Amino acid sequence: MEKGKTHPGLEIPLSKKKRKLFNLMYDALLSSKVKWHALCPLVDMANHSSRASSEMTYAYFGDALELSVGGLEATEGERQGGGGNGNAAAAAGAGAASGVAFEQGQQVFISYGPQTNDSLLQYYGFVEEANPNDVYRLVWEVDGVGERKEREGSPPRKLTTAMSRSGPDEASVEAVMEALGPTKTRSDALRAIHAAAAREAASWPTTAAEDAKAVNSDGAQGGGGGGGLLGDARFATALAFRLQKKRVLAAAAKSCLRQAGI
Repeated sequence: MEKGKTHPGLEIPLSKKKRKLFNLMYDALLSSKVKWHALCPLVDMANHSSRASSEMTYAYFGDALELSVGGLEATEGERQGGGGNGNAAAAAGAGAASGVAFEQGQQVFISYGPQTNDSLLQYYGFVEEANPNDVYRLVWEVDGVGERKEREGSPPRKLTTAMSRSGPDEASVEAVMEALGPTKTRSDALRAIHAAAAREAASWPTTAAEDAKAVNSDGAQGGGGGGGLLGDARFATALAFRLQKKRVLAAAAKSCLRQAGI
């Protein structure tokens, strides 16, 4: 490659001014179609929290990356209890423009974006407790009733219902209503989903409380030096993943009853 060119056929001298101009043109014309991926020193050391308020931008005229980090949003339980968890402000680091006061030694949190625990575990190797973006996919069968049952001979229909802590998504509720029959209401669908969630929970070999006890034990946290499954960090992570899924389903089931007016 000739000196002064960034790529064969791309006649752009590597001066700072023209590099900045190219970046501006890229952002205005190509950024929605072409993405650049880079490992950012220091920034990639920050841990993830779905409750974190963070933004990383490129300062064209300063030729630098700027990271703005705010405090962590309170969870629903913290808002109801009127208190924080000690991590309500994450350390922003030098150059952060959040305006939040941080104490030395506090951990820096940024958001990797709205991701389920499935994604976090697969791509980052950890599970987030009380992840507001987590989803439980409930696979179950529903029998037709009324006119549809008589017309189709009551074949059970397998459905996959996406359940978040706030309940099933609207598309899933509509699918259940269609499967139940034309005379059934949204409340009937929510009751059916709640019953399916209860059957799912009853089929588990352990309860959420038992999983929580195991996760909180010294062995499950990777400490103590003991042998066995709970001494395996991978098993502990898998157990934490299972526990969070159970809690998502439990919260979704309660939401179904609230939405059904029960």
